[in-house]
Amino acid sequence: MICIVCPQGCALEVVRGQGDSWEVKGGCPRGKEYAIAEISCPRRVVTTTVKLKNSKLRRLPVKTSRPFPKEKIPALMEFLKSVEAQAPVQMGEVVVSNLLGEGVDLLATRSVSLEENAQGTLRGNLS
Repeated sequence: MICIVCPQGCALEVVRGQGDSWEVKGGCPRGKEYAIAEISCPRRVVTTTVKLKNSKLRRLPVKTSRPFPKEKIPALMEFLKSVEAQAPVQMGEVVVSNLLGEGVDLLATRSVSLEENAQGTLRGNLS
């Protein structure tokens, strides 16, 4: 496997040891930690959009606060179809806490504020 922790892209060889242990050949300590995590429990940061109410925008860009278990991403995406954020929203604001009980939050990656238009109704405004 190729390590992606830093730009060097070291080649790593991962061999299963006794029981649940792993031996990693090549790379630095951070690369070895990456390889073991990637083999035993791969995780990914998920970026997507969710529905947005009270705004000219229909969708709010979001991402997970930390990497999410790769095998649960299809279930996460299905759950996110039902999520509706409300403007105003600040970039970095938690939209959903503890996604699927994994201790990972969903964060807004764009700010959307409310402003009053000429008719006196509220409309979303990009910040």
